[in-house]
Amino acid sequence: MSIEKVLAKFNPKGCSYEQKVAHGGKPLLSVEDQIAAVGITWKRSPVGFVLLFAEVLNDKTVRYDLNYAALIELQLVLNNWRGSYGEYVSGAIAKAAVDEALTLNGQICGECNGAGVLKDKKRNSRPCQACDEGRVKWDKDSRYARFCHYLPTKRERYESFYPYHESILKWLRGEREAALLAIQARMKAEYEEAEKAVS
Repeated sequence: MSIEKVLAKFNPKGCSYEQKVAHGGKPLLSVEDQIAAVGITWKRSPVGFVLLFAEVLNDKTVRYDLNYAALIELQLVLNNWRGSYGEYVSGAIAKAAVDEALTLNGQICGECNGAGVLKDKKRNSRPCQACDEGRVKWDKDSRYARFCHYLPTKRERYESFYPYHESILKWLRGEREAALLAIQARMKAEYEEAEKAVS
């Protein structure tokens, strides 16, 4: 069974980075309870699982929770920064970092719409000059453009935030990797149990 199928067994709309309580004071099922339904260890990387839900299932509710988790982590990192910054900066960094974490292979090219080829005036197909096989790879320039999507600013100003952008990206990638390893380990254990049962 693929990781996508394992994740698709859940309805991530019930998952939340925060512990929520129903109106009657009765606690809702925790995310850990939901994931325990298929025996995956949520504790190893809760943010990584939320990231995988957002990536694989493309759910907006989960995406909101992921942005929130990234913002919390980023604010802890920014506590060590002595400079001043506007109130929307941390949100823009977190959202831009989440965008990259969800599309590690790069953004879909806006010119060719991911096709990797364009038609010239004579209707001949030509490779798109703006991308690499339909994807615009992540680099400092594309990260700056994504950041400006949420908070337009001067390039020089973004340069001062760039180390924190990289820091939160590294954290998100590490969480994703930990969640993937947890799923793969569980799937391997289940497969070995099935093999024992058959033999």
